[in-house]
Amino acid sequence: EQEGTARLSELNVVEQVMNVCHTSIIKDAWARGQGVGVHGLIYGINDGLLHNLGISITGSDGVSEIYQGAVDAVFKKSNA
Repeated sequence: EQEGTARLSELNVVEQVMNVCHTSIIKDAWARGQGVGVHGLIYGINDGLLHNLGISITGSDGVSEIYQGAVDAVFKKSNA
């Protein structure tokens, strides 16, 4: 049950990264050429560390592929 909760939390972080990337503030910054990046990290309660979920978006190009890769990585963890 704890493992399932951890995976659900990771998927939530991935979704929230996408939500931030779809805000007008971030979209406008990218359109102006500003170097803004949105990164998905999660705090591990068991070890007290931040874990990179492999989703870092720094522009509007390739967002779908990055998102899909991050979701796939979370599902691979749950099947391992």
